[in-house]
Amino acid sequence: MYRKRIVCFLLFVFVGLVQPLQGQIDSLKQVLQTCGQDTVRVRTLNKLGFMMRGSDPKQALRYVEEAKALAIKLHDERGEADSWNHIGVIYYRRGELIDASKAHLKALQIRETIGDKRGLAKSYINLGNIYSDQHSNELALNYYKQAAALLNEVGEQNGQAAIYLNIGGIYIDQQQYGLALDFFREARARARKEGKRDLEAQAITNMGVVFGPRLKRYDEALENYKEAFAIQESLGDKSGMADVAINLGEVYKDKKQYDQALFWLNISESLSLELDYKDGLRLTYSLMAKVHKAKGNFEKALNYHIRYSEIRDSLFNEENTIRMSELTERYQAERRERELIEKTQHLKAGEEEQRKTNTMLWIIGIGALVFLTIAGFAVYAYLARKQANELTLQQKKSIERINEQLALKNKDITDSILYSRRIQQAMLPSQGRFVSLLCDAFVLYCPKDIVSGDFYWVERWGAETVLVVGDCTGHGVPGALLSVVGINQLNQAVQNFGIVHPAALLQSLNKSMKRLLGQTTADLEVRDGMDAAVLVISEKGQHVHFAGANRSLWLWRNGYMQIFRGDRRALGPQSADDQSPFTNHTIPVQKNDVLYLFTDGFCDQFGGVEGKKYKQAQLQQLLTRIATLPMKEQHRLLMEELENWRGALEQVDDILVVGVRID
Repeated sequence: MYRKRIVCFLLFVFVGLVQPLQGQIDSLKQVLQTCGQDTVRVRTLNKLGFMMRGSDPKQALRYVEEAKALAIKLHDERGEADSWNHIGVIYYRRGELIDASKAHLKALQIRETIGDKRGLAKSYINLGNIYSDQHSNELALNYYKQAAALLNEVGEQNGQAAIYLNIGGIYIDQQQYGLALDFFREARARARKEGKRDLEAQAITNMGVVFGPRLKRYDEALENYKEAFAIQESLGDKSGMADVAINLGEVYKDKKQYDQALFWLNISESLSLELDYKDGLRLTYSLMAKVHKAKGNFEKALNYHIRYSEIRDSLFNEENTIRMSELTERYQAERRERELIEKTQHLKAGEEEQRKTNTMLWIIGIGALVFLTIAGFAVYAYLARKQANELTLQQKKSIERINEQLALKNKDITDSILYSRRIQQAMLPSQGRFVSLLCDAFVLYCPKDIVSGDFYWVERWGAETVLVVGDCTGHGVPGALLSVVGINQLNQAVQNFGIVHPAALLQSLNKSMKRLLGQTTADLEVRDGMDAAVLVISEKGQHVHFAGANRSLWLWRNGYMQIFRGDRRALGPQSADDQSPFTNHTIPVQKNDVLYLFTDGFCDQFGGVEGKKYKQAQLQQLLTRIATLPMKEQHRLLMEELENWRGALEQVDDILVVGVRID
């Protein structure tokens, strides 16, 4: 019944799209048939891609890709930058944030080169949107402020609406709803003034978000959402219609009007499937699962929750955030390199000009003064050469003294760190104690620097053997200091208080680190922490117990690897919640099972033919292949794999892998 109603409604919507937009698209297609392979074609293709981004994103992407290829061939840098910008917008709407970031950074680079300040403002806004979606509010605000400064600099009022809209979104994340509404109202007014109906619809939608899920003023939220949907419908923006339909479904769910909620959510599902709009499908399936659960349709609720989880895991993960940060850092490094090259070229040009000027003066001087000039120049050259030689000698001696001082200081620092390594190694379990407590086991321990932020710890308490693998923030001296704090707290918790329950031990360690490192004054604030995995093995038991803070346990049995994931929380001052308990896993084990604990250094190591990260999937395949071998042989093969993969590249982080066989 509901599907029939949805089909009729969609038929009404799609037939009722206003003709002016389609008329503009048809006109541009006619221009495309008549223009040649020139910049007019580049501009036309880019306009078509931009106008069709919401109604037919696949065709829009084909248009802008063709525009980009032609712009590169014609050396049309402005057209190429516009193409990259539109590509980024299309990928962003599809939820493919890494590809969107790459495209916008490429557009930003070209626009900086040609001095296109208006275009730079657009790129900053688009990058701010991506980081805002990932809740990196500080980076997003920085981009928005740069965009606003550029628009003010060129006296451009168009574009301010988008900035106000985005800043309002950040205030929603910060739960400052009054400020958010102020910015959305201002964005709506500016969008009307600029004649940008799509931005006006977005501002109205965001006002509905504040009124509905945040302030629970549902009637006002519905009024805003329906007005925004009408505008998006008039524009033919299917992705915008999908977003608003999701919001309408959420409000009706909260009002417990479940049939109305499903009506709008079915609309959003149809539109999102048509557009391959992954983020829209993620939100739709999440809400459908909740609505069906509330109606008692538990089988449907489970089905939609599974669909939601699959899409969510593909969109939001730590690797996305890391890769976007790497893209930004790489772009900044390339930018600094370009500036250095330009500065060097400028200096060379100045030197060349100065050389020509000096040569001309020298020739004129010779013609005017003849022998007197030659004699004077000879005397001057002699004195200058003598003075320069003396100055050079003094500078050489000064440099030698500085180098000697630096060498002494470097030796002192190195000696101190080497002694620190002896202290840290003394705190780690010796190889003999490690083997005596765990019997058949190995530990692969490779610090990046002299001292390490990774550590391992093992202790026997009664019939229980407690094994801990830790990864402190950073490496080198800062990480080593945190590892000493962690080892000391573990000794106290187990030896003094007898805490051997993995989840309780993590909770104790978390509270201790918060207490020791949680200074709040501006000059003492510590923002570092620790990831850790705790494994407890009983002498006669048929089970092991495990808990993890951002670390997992891998169990190999009969050719297959099982993964037991820890909680997605770190330990220390930046831990979001020190009250809720960590999850304790009780795991049945059999003879010859192999347990693996590790930090992220092995998987994050760059190498191979393409210089990419090793990653967990590759490590899982390797361990599955060698798990039947003796533990000493596994250690050797892991070391060989690491060295072969890294090759000539630098080690990027501390590396720690521990394996234990159940006997």
